[in-house]
Amino acid sequence: MSLRASSRLLTLFIALFLAAPLGAQRVARPGDARQYADPRTGPTEKPPLHARHWLAITGKPLSATAGAQIFAKGGNAIDAAAAMLAAGCTMWDTLSCGGETQALIYDPHTGKVIGIDALGVAPTGATAEFYRGKGYKFPPEYGPLAAVTPGTVGGLLTMLAEYGKLSLAQVLAPAIQMADGYPIEAQLTNTIERDKKWIKQWKYSPQIMLTHLGSTREAPDPGEIFVQKDLAATWRKLVEAEQQAVRAGNTDRRNRSRDQRTPDSSSDK
Repeated sequence: MSLRASSRLLTLFIALFLAAPLGAQRVARPGDARQYADPRTGPTEKPPLHARHWLAITGKPLSATAGAQIFAKGGNAIDAAAAMLAAGCTMWDTLSCGGETQALIYDPHTGKVIGIDALGVAPTGATAEFYRGKGYKFPPEYGPLAAVTPGTVGGLLTMLAEYGKLSLAQVLAPAIQMADGYPIEAQLTNTIERDKKWIKQWKYSPQIMLTHLGSTREAPDPGEIFVQKDLAATWRKLVEAEQQAVRAGNTDRRNRSRDQRTPDSSSDK
């Protein structure tokens, strides 16, 4: 979803929430004495956000920071949204490259909303007969036999190719930096610790996620540098592929331009 669309949907949500019946709660009016709720029992507040030039909204502060960095480089809302999506893929409890994504992009020039459906599809071999042959009545909930083909990366690349301004290298720079190692937040470490029994069922996941394997608490400590070398390598391979395609395109254009300038010797005969 583009940042402009996100901000408008957020504003709409807040407006609907404020218009809903508040029961025994009384809406404060200008001039009323401020009442401070007990933070242990009072409701949380998410005030509406306002901006003149850009707005980066995600559920993860580090992802929002990635979006802000892209805006500072001159990127548009799509560049920033793609950067936040990639940064979110480095935070295991949010999403991953193996997942899927959807985007709603508002085009101010046409007034239209474009939808990108980057959902994964089932492999051609994932038939009912295949699962019955494995002893399943239904596809399993977890594991490779439950997975669809990943859609997140394809959706990200489509967003950039069709509506972005910056290069893939620029957009993925924050995610690559994070995958190389960043101080992991407490929320994610607690999620890893809570789900470690599932993580241990996979061959390579424990050596990445459970940095204190064998200890009472096996997840990384809050603030520990969390490194994902394979993910960083994946992002860099995508950047390398884009750069190779750009070089190939530039070479092709130069060759066509040279051919157009070279006289056809057969016409002189």
